[in-house]
Amino acid sequence: MENLSDFYKQDTLGWYKYATSKYEVNRWLKKVGKEGLEELINSITISSDFNSAYKLAEEQYQEFP
Repeated sequence: MENLSDFYKQDTLGWYKYATSKYEVNRWLKKVGKEGLEELINSITISSDFNSAYKLAEEQYQEFP
């Protein structure tokens, strides 16, 4: 899936989208940790641009052990 509209396209593999999302969130949280999550929440509260805030948080934080 390249973007949010791909996620919502009708198909017979709806479960796959949620499974993929689970792994993406897990990967991202391992990389940015609690601080990155807090940064994401603060950023989208201010600007409401989720995609940019998500990518920026990932770029700013190193992977946690």
